[in-house]
Amino acid sequence: MEIPKNIKFIKDDSVIFINRKLESFNTFLLIDLLHHIEPSLQLYFVKKLINSMKSGDILIIKDIFPKSFLTRFWNAFHDFIISRQLINYFDFDALEKIMSKNTIILNRFHKRIFLYDHFFLVIKRN
Repeated sequence: MEIPKNIKFIKDDSVIFINRKLESFNTFLLIDLLHHIEPSLQLYFVKKLINSMKSGDILIIKDIFPKSFLTRFWNAFHDFIISRQLINYFDFDALEKIMSKNTIILNRFHKRIFLYDHFFLVIKRN
């Protein structure tokens, strides 16, 4: 299948990439990314991205968000074995508290996929 020319996948260091001009993009996907970013940079990263978005732009976030000891243990064990990294859970509540009036939450929900708990957040910039 050929990828349409108006879709661009970026493989880069996201914390560095966020400092570039983003006006040519209108949809941003953060899929299982935030828990790999240092805790001190997580909220800064997402806030900077949202502030860089234009009116009408969409941000879709899906990240690990354990709701029980078993899923917390399994997520941490899996990432330690696979990526050799300790994970840092993102604080979705903190993000929602600092979001500006120019931002709307279109959807938010939790979903367990096998032994992995995920939180989904869809945001639109006004």
